[in-house]
Amino acid sequence: MKKFLVLTLLLTLFATGVVFAQESNEDKMSSLSYRNVNIHKILDHNDVYIVLYSKHGVGVGKVMIPKTWTKTNPKKVQFRTLPKGLNPFMTVVYKDGEFHKVILTISNQKIDGIWAVANPYADIGDSAQAETLVIEY
Repeated sequence: MKKFLVLTLLLTLFATGVVFAQESNEDKMSSLSYRNVNIHKILDHNDVYIVLYSKHGVGVGKVMIPKTWTKTNPKKVQFRTLPKGLNPFMTVVYKDGEFHKVILTISNQKIDGIWAVANPYADIGDSAQAETLVIEY
């Protein structure tokens, strides 16, 4: 009889733990999401980084990232060193469906083929003062 009571108590505790664990996982849904795109070239301009990237695997898109984003708090652009064996890529992070930040995973050596210098007189419009990143996938 004692074994039966102990077994029943243990099963009840286990079942209660499973129910609470399932409920707590539903509440912890992340508000962050991201999209990755391959980078073809990054043009270094005085005020912006001009990133040429793959669109759906067909075509090339262009996006301008203000250099001032490296100084804002929190930073809207981050650079990550490219591990060997991977192609350069850009990760665009969204929080609650809105742009949050962009992460460029590239070689940090400016002599690498991914980097180029943009024409200093290139028309960048008001991209240097942009508050958000508008990108077409």
